[in-house]
Amino acid sequence: MKYYIAIDAGTSVIKTVIFNTNFKHINSYSVKNPVITDKFGKSEIEMEKFWLLTAKCIKLLIKKSKIQSQSIVGLGITGNMVGFWSINNKNKPVRNAILWNDTRSHKVFTNKKIFDQIYKITGSITQYGCTIPILKWMTKFESENLKKIKYILTCKDWLRFKLTGNINNDETEVSVYPGDIKNKKLSKKIFKIFNLSTKYFKLFPEIKKSNELGGYVTKSASKLTSLIVGTPVIIGCGDVIASILGAGGINHNKKISIIGTTCHNIINIDWVIDNFYKNPKKYSDKIKIINNFEKKYLTFNYPENSLIFLPYINYGGSISPFVNLNSKAEIFGILPHHNNFDIMTACYEGLALSIKDCYANKIKTKDSLYLAGGASKSKILPQLISNVLNTKVKILTNSELGALGISFLIDSYLHKKDLKNLINDNQNIGHIYTPQRKQSKYLNNKYQKYKKLRESLNNIW
Repeated sequence: MKYYIAIDAGTSVIKTVIFNTNFKHINSYSVKNPVITDKFGKSEIEMEKFWLLTAKCIKLLIKKSKIQSQSIVGLGITGNMVGFWSINNKNKPVRNAILWNDTRSHKVFTNKKIFDQIYKITGSITQYGCTIPILKWMTKFESENLKKIKYILTCKDWLRFKLTGNINNDETEVSVYPGDIKNKKLSKKIFKIFNLSTKYFKLFPEIKKSNELGGYVTKSASKLTSLIVGTPVIIGCGDVIASILGAGGINHNKKISIIGTTCHNIINIDWVIDNFYKNPKKYSDKIKIINNFEKKYLTFNYPENSLIFLPYINYGGSISPFVNLNSKAEIFGILPHHNNFDIMTACYEGLALSIKDCYANKIKTKDSLYLAGGASKSKILPQLISNVLNTKVKILTNSELGALGISFLIDSYLHKKDLKNLINDNQNIGHIYTPQRKQSKYLNNKYQKYKKLRESLNNIW
């Protein structure tokens, strides 16, 4: 049997996953990501430490799976998108990587109309941690570091470079730097909006398609990972795109929600655990707390809760379904009897209500919603979403959809297969959640209060 390894380097967790060539999930291994944050919105990673953790994760996955390294025929990477991962002429980090959820570039956004101008060009909302805003910030506040930069990479580019020695980017990242999304390249119009010189174009590596070859595992990478020298590594894509591919989002009008860190969903649950439960020392402790909560919640059969939780716990505010980069998370209606179970219940409900807020009337009862991302494995959140949307929620049999999307790309490269046909031939539904009438009524009534609350705060934030 032959195997693929997919690296899913998320914001919260680095995960490595093995699939066989029939896309059966064989095993996985994960470690918590050591993100450096502060109360001012900094979000950084030590790049070399990040690589060594990823290499260790690959090695321990192979050991845990008890398969021969020679049987691993392809490797691919997805990772948290955009940000600013810079290297110098010696291919060493210039500074810590700045992540997508960092907010330092707000200092250069003196003209808030920039967001509207960018949206008209790209069709997407730019956040403070996107690559081009951070580049602008570098010109203002770290000009000496900027002079040292040979290339500006993203998370997956850095990991691929450490595996292969080759430097590239892919079309999914450059489109949301922000860039020219139609032509999948850097945009002179975007640089002009930020008053940036196009001389900085040279800092961005060659762009390739996500299912092209990125290089081969080097001798030095082999020693750290147990991978065989010469194992092909594809270019890969950003984590949002990988999850969409894994969920079958290559077809028209298919509705998919990714419930993970990038949408701030997991961050909200992490925050509740860190502040209202015994502080976990290990990632496994946090999972145990979540499992125990969900088990208790189910024994109460979806209990009603008077608290309203607005899940915007992010220094960069919200970009969907409304744009307010100053929005904050809120817990409304706290009384003396409320405890950590009530807070966590409100958090889960708030996440479901935020999905409702995003779709509004764009999803109908006859539609189905496909869930991707870590929280799709929850025992209760998919049901809450089904209840509030009053529609079916479908979970695919493979829960590691980002990694699965990368495996599709690996297979597409190795066997020269059409990606759309490949994905459509390998979609299997594991569980379907249908709306519960009583809970649907309760959550939709609560949604009216939720929406009024967040609208009332829009000018206060």
